[in-house]
Amino acid sequence: MRTVRLSVLFLSLLGWTARAATYIVPDDRGLISAARAIVTGSVTGTHVRRGLTGRIETVAEVAVEEWIKGVAGARTIAVVLPGGQLGDERLTVPGVPSFTRGERVLLFLDRNGRGDWTPWAFALGAFHSDGRGGLTRGDVFGWDVAGERHVERARLERPFVDFVRAVVRGESVAASYGAPSSKPIVQADATFSAGSYCYRPGGDLPLRRNGAVAEWRLSGSVGDLDLVKAVDTGIAAWTSTSATFRDTRGAEPASGDTDGDDGEWRVIGNDPHNEIPDTCCVGILAGTFLIDSGAHAFNGETFRTLTHVDLLVNDGMSSANFNQDRLNDIITHEIGHSIGLRHADRNGANDDVCDAGANCCLFTNDEGNCTSVMSALEIASVTGLQTWDRRAIACLYEGDCTVPCTAPVFLETPESDLIYNGLSKLLSTRVRGTPPLTTQWYAGEAGDTSTLIESDEWELRVRPEVTSKYWVRVTDACGQIESEAVQIVVVVCPDVTITSSSATIVAPGRVRLRAQAESTSTRYRWFRSQRPGLPGSLVGLSPDITIGYSTGQTFWVRVENTCGNAAVSAVLTPSETAPPVRRRRSRH
Repeated sequence: MRTVRLSVLFLSLLGWTARAATYIVPDDRGLISAARAIVTGSVTGTHVRRGLTGRIETVAEVAVEEWIKGVAGARTIAVVLPGGQLGDERLTVPGVPSFTRGERVLLFLDRNGRGDWTPWAFALGAFHSDGRGGLTRGDVFGWDVAGERHVERARLERPFVDFVRAVVRGESVAASYGAPSSKPIVQADATFSAGSYCYRPGGDLPLRRNGAVAEWRLSGSVGDLDLVKAVDTGIAAWTSTSATFRDTRGAEPASGDTDGDDGEWRVIGNDPHNEIPDTCCVGILAGTFLIDSGAHAFNGETFRTLTHVDLLVNDGMSSANFNQDRLNDIITHEIGHSIGLRHADRNGANDDVCDAGANCCLFTNDEGNCTSVMSALEIASVTGLQTWDRRAIACLYEGDCTVPCTAPVFLETPESDLIYNGLSKLLSTRVRGTPPLTTQWYAGEAGDTSTLIESDEWELRVRPEVTSKYWVRVTDACGQIESEAVQIVVVVCPDVTITSSSATIVAPGRVRLRAQAESTSTRYRWFRSQRPGLPGSLVGLSPDITIGYSTGQTFWVRVENTCGNAAVSAVLTPSETAPPVRRRRSRH
């Protein structure tokens, strides 16, 4: 097991270090396999201490309910995480999970270099119960093992824990535990303050350089990939945007040590001090240590002052498991953090999705999908800075925070449909506009405001009894837009008729169950019962099945169609197959 070491540089009593991480995220089966232990439990308390290496760390005490993987140990374990505050000294490590007393957790654990339990790959190994039946984990930027950009999704707690148990037992089980997402529907373009584009660790002051020029010095390599090219690409992307922002790559290599306060701006390849857990390319790809000290004022706001940065790239990376374009993306993204920028689609703490109407890169262009190099989701097609990125640096370093007022424009409008009576239809809309934004849903022809159904919702579920029309109006600070009326046609759901059903003994202890129904019937469910009138147990889902049979058992079938109507057969008592008639041959 490799030793994990995170630098702690205190430039003053209030100086502290922050880090942003890039991941290659294993699927849940891979996470289960990688973890040394997996437990469920509740957090009973936390405390901060100074570790053996001198860095600050937080210890969370967890009352274990179940050891799902690993040899069952103590009923209470200590989970150690880098970061915390002792007096005026503070270390913040974005991507490292935090725990709250009383919360339920599902933890995928590993041992750190000192033998303490710690979440596997920091945020990847810590799931928190949301109290509503779901499990979530913190901000995760990067790709999956297949090279596609990672999209973090909530999980349903009970089905996910059951899945983990089954995989640990070696069973083949489907991954059916995804929770519905609740992504923001609207993003507004508006004028925001410089600090609204910034990372705010722990809700504190936003981070910013006081003087935008940095000379980046390089150390180490990234296998056979071109680290110099990646750094030049990242620097050029940001310096080409602002007349006052002029980072450079120094001719001299980095001279300092990653554990020392040398004041250099460094890009360090191959993680020489093993500060990133494990090796490329599952887990953390790169991390940026942001060192700040003191504060300064800019454009009427107060900022924590970034003094220098160490950008680390994990070891084990090469063209065999990565590629140059994505290395360029990583360096450009991490340099954006060194400027002080947060993720474009996340909140200031980089730990949750932005609220609709906040200064976020969500649904503002490209047919509703905002592209930004600072997005928490890596987008392979993005080359260079996008609208949000350019506005961010102009506002943060030039004080130009003006954004033209944008009247609402539909990115998605409701669609007409045909449904069966008794069923519902989800209508939705998305817009680009300037806050505040409001929606109003009406029934009737477009422009008819006599029947208001719902306000301030971007999705509306309707269940009309007869064919009906609906439309939506969206109003923002600069104007108003109305959709066309869409028609939801309601048709009668047909009855289900079972035309035949039978239960025939085809061999000792075997019975064949067959049923036929109208073509609109799409679901068959066979039940076994000991005698007529009992509910029975489900034994099959096909119109023609052969199963085991014991004397005295009876069967029945329920057939449903796509719109919810159903029919039930009579109780079937198996009968013997009639033997074939054999004729004697005449000898005449």
